[in-house]
Amino acid sequence: MQDFDTFYCTEEVPHLSCEDFKAWELLAQEKPVILTNTGLCNPALKWDLNYLEKHIGTSEHVVFASNSNIFKYYDEHKIKFCPDFKRPTEKMEMTFKDFLTRFRDWKPGDKRLYLQQSLSSNIGPKVAADFVSFNWLWLRKLMKIVHWGPLTSNLLLIAMQGNVTPVHYDEQQNLFCQLVGHKKVILFSPDHHNRLYPHPVYHPHDRQSQVDLSRPDFERFPGLRHIKGHEAVVGPGDVLYIPIYWWHEVHSLPPDPYTVSLNFWYKAPPTENVSYPLLPRQEVVIMRNIEKMVVDVFKDASQVDHFFQSLTLGRYTVVGAGVPAQLSTSIHNCTAHTTQRQGVADHVSEPSTSCVGQSNEETKLGRERRSNLTQEDVIVEDVCSAGDGVPTRAAHVSRRSEAETNSSCSCCSSYTSSPSHCGSCCSVAQSP
Repeated sequence: MQDFDTFYCTEEVPHLSCEDFKAWELLAQEKPVILTNTGLCNPALKWDLNYLEKHIGTSEHVVFASNSNIFKYYDEHKIKFCPDFKRPTEKMEMTFKDFLTRFRDWKPGDKRLYLQQSLSSNIGPKVAADFVSFNWLWLRKLMKIVHWGPLTSNLLLIAMQGNVTPVHYDEQQNLFCQLVGHKKVILFSPDHHNRLYPHPVYHPHDRQSQVDLSRPDFERFPGLRHIKGHEAVVGPGDVLYIPIYWWHEVHSLPPDPYTVSLNFWYKAPPTENVSYPLLPRQEVVIMRNIEKMVVDVFKDASQVDHFFQSLTLGRYTVVGAGVPAQLSTSIHNCTAHTTQRQGVADHVSEPSTSCVGQSNEETKLGRERRSNLTQEDVIVEDVCSAGDGVPTRAAHVSRRSEAETNSSCSCCSSYTSSPSHCGSCCSVAQSP
């Protein structure tokens, strides 16, 4: 189906009893499904604002405030890589009583609020008793079948009507339990990773998409034309399975004045035996590990940008090569290509004057730069295991002798260039 206000088609996420064999099959295949009759969070279905006000306790909770209805996550620790980054929301800590006062006194024009708090031993005794009474027996049965890793946290979410968490993905398995009100969740499989243009790993908006699905910019993000999603509407008692690395956007729906939800986050166990072809989510893991490795080597986000452009332009982005021009969005004149993976790895084109986003003069200068490289190289070695059981490699910077450098190919030399600063690193990932 296709909504009148969307540009992409969606199919409905199956709504199945937790005892239905098809539901277990979808869980095993890491595909979204809405589970009913789990009884997982039945004791928490009474967690409306009045109940929580009386029983959640006096500890402080994390509350985000936004000038709009968009609440885009950001990593505070990565702001150092993007000094010009502007926080899209304000993070505060307040008691539930203070949150409730601001919520009830809210009027149009005020900042919108979103409470996002991990449950801990600081919650009040009645809420803690409700939590202990969850259907943990069903969860243990589920874990024996899906073989997920340990439960890492439970996140309590209280959102105002109309709040939106824009499209992003998580690196954990997620059982999303709806307690009060209704939410709409739009999901996209990991196959759409390149079409949703994630921010770089070093960016504060890591794991978030650069696109605004409500205002698509097809010129900057041409791959958006080819996305297809899955839609789920969940109400009290529903448990939505959001698979690891699946993109999702969450809307708090009217007419409910607010929504209350609870996440169950589970780690994915490492895969002991890697099978080929790799799963799309395993490809995402590889890309993330490569980005992390390069950031660790250069320590400077602007050099990381330049490195990936030097590595790909004219080699993996030659017009007609049949591979996607999925690069940093600082290259605004990229041409989109369809993905044709077969044969790409074995038939890498030589640098061409017809590469995307690069003029003939730039290509000439790039070749001259590569021909002048003689000393420093980045050596990649030591195969090790990364998350998801995907093999990756650890990197270190090493000096090569002149003889070794002269005997290496031009591609190796281009890999070892020392890129100059190319402006603010924030130019690579502008918020929609």
